[in-house]
Amino acid sequence: MHVRFQSASQERFSLSLQLDPKSNLPLTVQSGRADKTQLTSLAYPDHSLTELQSTHFPNDLTIVDKAPDPAGSFSALDNASAGNKTENQSHAAKANAADAAGSKQPNAFVNTLPIGPAKKWAPVAVVSATDAEVLERINTILDDLWQREQVRPVDMATDLELLRRAYLDLAGRTPTVTEVRRFLQDQRTDRYERLVDQLLASPDHASQLAAVWRSFLIPEGVDLDAFGGREAFEKWLADRFAASEPYDQIVRKLLLAEGRLSQSGPLLFYSALKLDADQLAARTSRVFLGMRLECAQCHDHPFEPWTQEDFWSYAAFFAQISRPKGELETVSSVMRVSDVDRGDVMLPETETIVPPRFLGQTLPPVVGTKNATSENKSGTGSARRQRLAAWLTGPNNPYFARATVNRVWAQLLGRGIVDPVDDFGVNNPPVSAELLDTLASQFIDDGFDLQSLIRSIVLSNAYRLSSSSQATGNTDEDATEKRLKLFAQMNVKTLTAEQLYDCISVATMLGQDNAPAAQYSLARFGNTQREMFLQQFATPTANRAEYLAGIPQALMLMNGTLISGATSEQTSGLIRSLEAPFFTDSQRIDVLFMATLSRPATEKERELLSEFIPDDASPSERSAGLADVLWALINSAEFTLNH
Repeated sequence: MHVRFQSASQERFSLSLQLDPKSNLPLTVQSGRADKTQLTSLAYPDHSLTELQSTHFPNDLTIVDKAPDPAGSFSALDNASAGNKTENQSHAAKANAADAAGSKQPNAFVNTLPIGPAKKWAPVAVVSATDAEVLERINTILDDLWQREQVRPVDMATDLELLRRAYLDLAGRTPTVTEVRRFLQDQRTDRYERLVDQLLASPDHASQLAAVWRSFLIPEGVDLDAFGGREAFEKWLADRFAASEPYDQIVRKLLLAEGRLSQSGPLLFYSALKLDADQLAARTSRVFLGMRLECAQCHDHPFEPWTQEDFWSYAAFFAQISRPKGELETVSSVMRVSDVDRGDVMLPETETIVPPRFLGQTLPPVVGTKNATSENKSGTGSARRQRLAAWLTGPNNPYFARATVNRVWAQLLGRGIVDPVDDFGVNNPPVSAELLDTLASQFIDDGFDLQSLIRSIVLSNAYRLSSSSQATGNTDEDATEKRLKLFAQMNVKTLTAEQLYDCISVATMLGQDNAPAAQYSLARFGNTQREMFLQQFATPTANRAEYLAGIPQALMLMNGTLISGATSEQTSGLIRSLEAPFFTDSQRIDVLFMATLSRPATEKERELLSEFIPDDASPSERSAGLADVLWALINSAEFTLNH
């Protein structure tokens, strides 16, 4: 390969090629002048590198140096900003994007490179496409995957199953009886798509998404009460999501937050991690890069190619945040998060200072530009966090978009394309690299729009599948596990403590006596009773498909004051609403089922429950029987699981 730069003046250019170790083919090209660098990913249409090596580059091929060709073509540096996602694509990626519009070949849509060791990942090859094209591509990839693996997907979920699932995942609650009836009355063929759009635009979606992301960012067991509480952090996130701020901007605001810890908001992220460079590095690498980098904190990673120096060079980006010397068991609310001109990290048990360095790169980032301030030229102060935020959220970061779409997929489907979601690496390949990169490409192309990403996933065929394996005719454990792993069957997901409280609140009309039925929305902030429930019912954050609540939580659901008040015939708003004489007992039972399970009762269920409400029952006996039915429904597995 011969590359020649042409310039009108005497300028120094740099060129760095990242090669695949097996095929010696270039994966990325980083080039630039002293004041500008540009990273370009190379795409190989319709082939993996392994196929190219075997079919076009024989193993016995002799590689020799070729003399420069005086008449060779040259490549001028692109003057566009390195952050411009369109102009950063390689010519091959652009050509393939154009071809994809008229091509039906499976791999003409996303020019994905095979995902190998994390250090060898190339940036996502971004291909512009409409939402409809992305959705079609997702379904095609999954169909091909199921056919290749000889897996028969289960049947589609019923409309009411999808209704409940979408409300739980997008709004964090079950639908009200009015919302169930409105959905059943809607006869339009696209009623599910309309429902998804309605939920994504609702206030409940923003606060639900905030609760989900808070659980990712703040470690379990951290007491934030002294700094404004968990609610303050969720409120800050909810405001960002409600304003449809791009996700990369939200992450940058989080990473660059400054001020006293008592100001809450994004600063709670720093107080939760005690302003420690190593804790901040571990948490941000897990959430934003999908890597358990802390495994290399004390020694080289035992299973992945990350070294101890990799971890501490990444932690060095957080080393110049103002903090007292020594270990901090607690932090004061009057402490400030600010950048200073001092602070370094050293390899444990050595005096070797480790400079900041981006993951997967061999040299520290270039410090300053021609127009940089003196602070930035020194490489101290806010320059470190600014450089980290710019690199981490940039479209050319090979990890950020993939890790984010994988987390969202896992949140909605019950397991990730890479699972666990924070274990990207050599020994844990994705179920489908093409599916991962298709979603990541859309995410970058849409300007890191979380709502657009979520919409594509919940409209996909995989999300619409049933969680039951009965219709497949093959219900043995191995076959079911294979279907779940390949997204050919929906995982049954546990409800979070927040979802459980909100579902009980909706089902029993708790605190919503005067709420307009058409404008229903939960009061999630400033709700003391909700906060108490969450503290008592909290369980560790883990796989959504694993049930981690224990005996105390089960007893609280059966005998706690919340359930007792919500299901009592004297205090339950739902039971009192059913006292109207124009209701039949069958209708009353249907209302209880729709309020809790988002569906009417079956004939067999009505027959079974009729003994609790005999025809000759007095009003008080009828209310007591209905209260017993409501209590049983709330304690059922169908109510406490998302299926």
